[in-house]
Amino acid sequence: MPKEDTQFKPGAEWKGNAGGRPKGTMKNYLAQKFMEMTDKDKEVFLKLHKVTGKDQIEFGEGKAKQDMGLEVEMTAKIISVDE
Repeated sequence: MPKEDTQFKPGAEWKGNAGGRPKGTMKNYLAQKFMEMTDKDKEVFLKLHKVTGKDQIEFGEGKAKQDMGLEVEMTAKIISVDE
């Protein structure tokens, strides 16, 4: 548990990342640069940097959603072994 003086206090002004991610990030720059490449240059780049097929899909479409609604009922049976 964090120290009390470092914990968020309700009603206190938030000074964290109020403006969010800055515009014009390296991610945007690289995405633009990649989009401007020819198809052949893209193939060479992906092979040179050993980018997997899974990563290529995530680059293009984003990561797959991980929020799966699961309902689970667990039961346990305890077994005692006498030596």
